[in-house]
Amino acid sequence: MSGNALHIKSLRLHSAGVIITIIAAGCSTQGLAAEAASQTGQTVTLEQGWSPEIRDEFYYTPQGSQLIPYDWFLALERADDNKPFAGHENLSRYDWSWPLEKTALNPDDLPVGFVKDPAKTDNGQWLGMTCSACHTGDLNYKGATVRVDGAPSLVDLTEFLIDLNAAVQATLPQVAESLPGAHPEKFQHFAAKVLSSSITPDAVKQLAVKYMVFATEFAGVVHERIPSLAAGRGRIDALTQIINALSVDDLKEPLNLRDPSAPVSYPFLWLAPKLDFVQWNPVAASPIGRNAGEVLGVFGHSRLTGAPTDLFHSTVLYKNLGEIESWLWDLKPPVWPEHLFGQINGELADKGKKLFDRDCRGCHNMQPFDMTSPQDALEGKTFIKIGRTDYKALGVDPVYIESLIRRTTLSDQLAPVLFNSDPVTLAADFFGTAVGATVNQGLNDEHFTNAEKIALNGFREYPPHSPKNNTDKPVSWSSPTVTALKSGPLYGVWATGPFLHNGSVPNLEELLSPPEKRSKVFWVGSHEFDPGKLGYRSAEHELTAVERAKFFRFDTALPGNGNGGHTYPTMPYEDLERAAVLEYLKAAKLDEKEE
Repeated sequence: MSGNALHIKSLRLHSAGVIITIIAAGCSTQGLAAEAASQTGQTVTLEQGWSPEIRDEFYYTPQGSQLIPYDWFLALERADDNKPFAGHENLSRYDWSWPLEKTALNPDDLPVGFVKDPAKTDNGQWLGMTCSACHTGDLNYKGATVRVDGAPSLVDLTEFLIDLNAAVQATLPQVAESLPGAHPEKFQHFAAKVLSSSITPDAVKQLAVKYMVFATEFAGVVHERIPSLAAGRGRIDALTQIINALSVDDLKEPLNLRDPSAPVSYPFLWLAPKLDFVQWNPVAASPIGRNAGEVLGVFGHSRLTGAPTDLFHSTVLYKNLGEIESWLWDLKPPVWPEHLFGQINGELADKGKKLFDRDCRGCHNMQPFDMTSPQDALEGKTFIKIGRTDYKALGVDPVYIESLIRRTTLSDQLAPVLFNSDPVTLAADFFGTAVGATVNQGLNDEHFTNAEKIALNGFREYPPHSPKNNTDKPVSWSSPTVTALKSGPLYGVWATGPFLHNGSVPNLEELLSPPEKRSKVFWVGSHEFDPGKLGYRSAEHELTAVERAKFFRFDTALPGNGNGGHTYPTMPYEDLERAAVLEYLKAAKLDEKEE
């Protein structure tokens, strides 16, 4: 095959159509592939360093999340009819991504990131979620779908939880018979599916008791995750939800509950293991700590009450988290697919790079990367530095940062164990300390060696007697401030809209424009990609009335949704300059030789 031909890594037939994985594209065949994809509704997967097998493992490796008993989820009907809640028709409403083919890891054809937890309980095994549920993106263009692994999804997790809870409550055996318009047969349907051939009157009664307990607890779990103002698609207030899960559910202190009112977009995952910090504000350097915190926020549990010997045991699956992080090391940023989205203007991109280097690179580290010092980590490891800018200096919406720095938490039983007997602690400290204690206990529970613990921690510890550590033992990294927002490398950023930490700007063209020229209202939910503006279709005139009714109306005037700030450069770009920087962001490609 010649150098200008299209190289196909794999061509696999399955029930949903043909998946084409593109490694390199030339001029003649790429147009045919794009045309074929648009005509047949194929999903095009860009070459991002993963084999189909690793992609499947990333989608369906459990992490310790426990949302609802697995068999119960499959048996549940929707609240307002008898259709299965777990059916493709229903789950598609929330914009979950779907697997590219049926595999043994997903026998029940559930969306990406919906997994069966291996732990066996009185209610059987549980359905949980993995990071892939919210970090797998799909872009549509002219009838074709482009799967971007590690990209933020546009899933509406809040709406999903509200509807799941409605279905759970509608199936309560006592309530279902008394509610106006209810379906009294729901629990019988449910019991018949769950118990199957072993159904007996006694078994149904026992199931009813277990179900009543679960449904009562589940209503509370969902309530504390529903913000007073809707987060909408592609956003979640992760930090508030994690702290709620730990300080309310696990600590069993209802007075610690706070409204998750500061939703942010899901960060993209490529390069994440290679950065010194990953989250929107740099509060967790350790990969195993960062990932364990994510599990605890998404329906995992840590034991924070009881006898001292019982504390900090959790549902988190640390070995699996280590494997997932290792796969992310190999995940590459997506390269602009010229065969689908159009050719890059090289001359314009070169002009854009010069502008970017002058105006943006000081915060957004690009190759050749500015790296941490070998003296700052065990075994001399180095990491890509992220930019840190105080949120007030950045001028963006302050709700996300201020909801964290102004929050305090009752320590209760953990006060003498973790917080020097202080009855109240800052929420950021509670988060880091409680997660850290949970991780330490979990690594001991799973019998990791010291060398394995260091690796899982990402080598992010100051060595003994290094310039930043005057002790004779390693000291874990810590964030310099919780008031900073992260700015990282921008390879593949074109596939990650909407933009800013809170998803308040629909496309990169607007982000590079003065705030007064940005959309005040737009809709989130369309996957139709705009190769010119670098974002999804979102303006009212671009959408039908049906689409606007289905999508989320993003109003930047609401608290937490502000789209101001990030006014760089201080002298606004002319149209041609803005176009040049956009072209560079399309063209920017990671050079693996320089890593």
